[in-house]
Amino acid sequence: MHEASLMYEIIQTVQNTAKEHDINKVTSIELTIGDQLSILPEALFFAFECLKKGTILKDSIIKWEISPGREFYLAYIEGE
Repeated sequence: MHEASLMYEIIQTVQNTAKEHDINKVTSIELTIGDQLSILPEALFFAFECLKKGTILKDSIIKWEISPGREFYLAYIEGE
């Protein structure tokens, strides 16, 4: 299940970016996922729910958009 390792890296990136911008609480993130990738959005969601516990993302939600191609990136972060 490579989705868990992908989500771990995403959460690390979000936490580092939030720290750089003085964000203490992340409220939501959005990913763009290419439809030609072998990534299951439901598995990413499950990993997100497990890995966000005890972090500044603990109360956040995740959204995703499926796009044509092989793109995979963090589209935005919202926080306070």
